[in-house]
Amino acid sequence: MAAIESTEAVGVRPFHEFDEANATWPRGDRLDAIRTASEEFRRRFKGQGQTKGVRTVDLVSACYPTRYAFGGAARGNLNPYLNILNRLVVVQFEDFEGQVKTLCWEPTVPEGSSEAPFYAQLIERFGERLSRRVLSTEYNTVAEALALCGLTP
Repeated sequence: MAAIESTEAVGVRPFHEFDEANATWPRGDRLDAIRTASEEFRRRFKGQGQTKGVRTVDLVSACYPTRYAFGGAARGNLNPYLNILNRLVVVQFEDFEGQVKTLCWEPTVPEGSSEAPFYAQLIERFGERLSRRVLSTEYNTVAEALALCGLTP
């Protein structure tokens, strides 16, 4: 699968409606500034191109510690893990010139994710079989998910 170096190369343009709001000081005044800027941004955004369709496809589910997921705000005493379902998000849209483009977002690659320290610790703690067959499920590879949408990498 290809990655791009520049968002402008695929027709994504920066927007500056929120620049002044983000620089607002004191910070207590920022919310009103963002609301004002969002009205202008919304008008401009609605007038540019159309989303043709959105589809999500399940890729991989895996356990993840609740303490990380909720930043320590919640704990699971009986089960300290929750299940995360990663999906491929495919969005087809018209760019600024009216050409149809396809954006694929969140293409989780399990082999890469399993290199994260937490998952290495999980395998060390529960073993390869339990970690890969019980605590995670691979539904589709990225290529399979794209094929379900009628696309190729």
